[in-house]
This record gives sequence, structure tokens and C-alpha cells, in this order.
Amino acid sequence: MDLLHTVRQLLLSLKGERVMQSAIVVDLGCKDLEECSTLRHRMHWARRDEILPNCLFLVEHPYVVTIGKMGKKENILVKETFLREREIPLLIIEGEEEIIYHGPGQLVGYPIFALEREGIGIIDFVGGGSRKL
Repeated sequence: MDLLHTVRQLLLSLKGERVMQSAIVVDLGCKDLEECSTLRHRMHWARRDEILPNCLFLVEHPYVVTIGKMGKKENILVKETFLREREIPLLIIEGEEEIIYHGPGQLVGYPIFALEREGIGIIDFVGGGSRKL
């Protein structure tokens, strides 16, 4: 079963008979996290303005550890010297999450969907996605 089909099934389960318009899936390969953050913001505004259709960006990031608003450096299980010696960046990000490790081989999906137009809330979308994927 392909990922787009899984996303469609998720949306069906959230809204009964109603299906969101199709989405395009873009495989970005391995890209820098900060570069992807810039792309996500640009794509968000383009989707909001209906310049782009619904999109799902798939990407792997080079080794990086991120700390969101809920994170604390003292919760990282390795010493900063361990990260520095291996040239693994430690980035402070805008998200609500705590601490996340990203690295090659780990697939990350960034959905850029017009959920409000479909009558689907973000909590239902994310919660439903966790159950389905």
C-alpha cells in the first residue's frame, strides 16, 4: 500500500464519506533540516494561497539533534562533547516538541494540507495519523 493511499484512508476515517482532494508526494532525498524548515514555511504560505495543491514532503535529514520549546539540554542522554566530536549539530527549533534525533535512514514526512477547507482539525489529523501509520 502506498503512502498516498494511506493518507487518503486516514482522511476517510476522519470525515466519513468525504475525501480530501488528492495530494502530491515529493521525495526530497536527504536534505538539511534548516533548509527543509524554510521550504516548509514557503510551501505553507503557497498552499494557504491555493498556489499549490496538498503536498506531502518526504525527506531524510543528516545527523542532527533538535530541541523544541518543551526540551532541555540536560535531558539529552549523551554529552555535548559526544555530539561535537561526531559533528552532530544541536539546534534550537520553534516546535513544541522536546528533543528529537534525526539521521540518515529515518524517514520524515511533512504534510502541507488545507485541513480547514476539508473540515478536519489538526488534532484529529495528527491523532488519526498516529493510529493509522
